[in-house]
Amino acid sequence: MADLMPGLPDRPPPAADAPQPVRVEMPGKIARYLADHDGLGDAEWQALRKGREVRRGQGYSLHLTAPPDVHHALLAAAAMLGDEAASPAERKAYRIYAERLNNATL
Repeated sequence: MADLMPGLPDRPPPAADAPQPVRVEMPGKIARYLADHDGLGDAEWQALRKGREVRRGQGYSLHLTAPPDVHHALLAAAAMLGDEAASPAERKAYRIYAERLNNATL
């Protein structure tokens, strides 16, 4: 609507090189782990804070809208949940988030 109003400057088109944000559901186990994680950057913290919490059965998922590089940084920070020392539920949550991220960025 604003672009139809006379006298307003046109908005520049979005840069083709800039990665477009994607929305990915993060399992609650991953979100809880990352909330206590110290090694996150500002972009990752902002994405976690702006995420929308959605109840899922007994737990919840966090809907995050962020560029793919932020999602990959969050996945890398949660890598400890993907190894053999983690519980089966944590490994499954890590695997689910990784699969959702891969599907969203294809």
